[in-house]
Amino acid sequence: MKIFGNGKFYSADDSNSFFKYIGVDKGKIVFTENFIPEKYKNIKIDDLNGRTVVPSFGDTHMHFTSYAYFLGGFDFRNFLALDDAVSELINFSKSQKKNSLITGFGYSKHSFKEDQLLTRQILDKAENKKPVFIIKYDGHAGVGNSAFIEKLPKKVLELRGFDKDSGWFLNDSFFPAADFAAKSVSVSEMLKRMSNASKELAKYGISFVHSAEGVGYPLDLDVDLARLGSKFFIQDFKVFFQTMSVRKVKFRRLKQIGGCFDTALDGCFGSLDAALNSPYSNDSSNSGILFYNNEQIEEFLYKTHKNNLQTALHAIGDKAVDQCVNSFLKADEKYPAPDRRNILIHGDLVSDETMEKAANLNLVFAVQPSFLYWNEEPMTYINEILGERAKNLIPLRSLIQSGILVTGGSDAPCTEPDPVYGIWASVNHPEKSQRISIFEALKMYTANAAKSGFEENIRGTLKKGLNADFAVLSDDIFECDQDKIKDIKVENLYIKGKKIV
Repeated sequence: MKIFGNGKFYSADDSNSFFKYIGVDKGKIVFTENFIPEKYKNIKIDDLNGRTVVPSFGDTHMHFTSYAYFLGGFDFRNFLALDDAVSELINFSKSQKKNSLITGFGYSKHSFKEDQLLTRQILDKAENKKPVFIIKYDGHAGVGNSAFIEKLPKKVLELRGFDKDSGWFLNDSFFPAADFAAKSVSVSEMLKRMSNASKELAKYGISFVHSAEGVGYPLDLDVDLARLGSKFFIQDFKVFFQTMSVRKVKFRRLKQIGGCFDTALDGCFGSLDAALNSPYSNDSSNSGILFYNNEQIEEFLYKTHKNNLQTALHAIGDKAVDQCVNSFLKADEKYPAPDRRNILIHGDLVSDETMEKAANLNLVFAVQPSFLYWNEEPMTYINEILGERAKNLIPLRSLIQSGILVTGGSDAPCTEPDPVYGIWASVNHPEKSQRISIFEALKMYTANAAKSGFEENIRGTLKKGLNADFAVLSDDIFECDQDKIKDIKVENLYIKGKKIV
């Protein structure tokens, strides 16, 4: 039995209640009070030094294996000049004696002072022997050197989106190229990276994860490694297998399917292939790409609904969001169920009409507020490509007011898996009319996150009978200047009453 006190505990329950003491026994909360119950008076109190305490966070959309994978690669996000990044890439390549492929992540032309594209020719100069593959910040495009391109199967090089001259892989060609690169890391090395990644998530106060997996490892090994995560790593993992094969999911006895990759309905803004109902403001000939027609998505959803699978689909542009919601509607009509909690991932642009349909469907929106303040994809760029539509990006206030369950995530490795930063971005939305309260933002990463995974009776709030999972913050998130929320750190993470960080 433990009692934690001298803290400002926030429950994240429907009443937004606060209390001063929390009792924990066998990993579960046994009381939450402003005083210590008489029968516990003799138990020593763990003093939290007046800190603000919130339920531990969940990340409801990330790619854990990819995040772990790139922790061992070269990070372009640490540089302001492309020349400096390439120079360090050369040093990094020399240090990777055991790796047959050099990988990197986070390249964005918006981050560098030079107005220059990273190309095959530049990478050839940086490393002319080993294959090199660098994935763009949004995880939807990549560029390889000549050695990498030469190793790829011919069928990949014939897919839409590959440009031989520049070495870039976009659209259909990117995912097979990324799959090929993923196979270069051994199982033992991958497990090591995953362990390190789990520790990083703990530093951000994250205790549970909804992870989209299935990125090309032989026999879908990454899916199985992530499934084992709850046994070997710090967090609990709910794995979404991003495949269109219901058979593969049922074979593994998973209850979730989808995410991105094979279950992405469109691309992204960074590659100008997020599907829009009207053309991009900077290119009247381009409205993005829908990767599937309506009939293909509907048939897929008929299968997932028939097999009672919780399904998550990636949709960023308003045309893709419309397709996603309308397809879920048809599947729900054919195979109705009272409480599916299907998920639309991203939902960056959504009309009022589609929002109303989604609310009636009880569709969950798993959003990434950090996209609103993303150095690699700044709002100046979003304004350039979307024009007036940019003010409607990730309409948090409208989504919540419509009755949709909104959850928070990072899409890591695209952005850092930092819930506090996501909360800051939510309450400081660039469009003031779409800003939400601190309470609403916190619930996106706690109570709502748990509910979206059918775990509201296990975690997500600090209530009697639930897991004693909580994060101790460096400052009072409810009292500090809202502009400074992003500077708050997670000092400690407790899972089932045990101090992890």
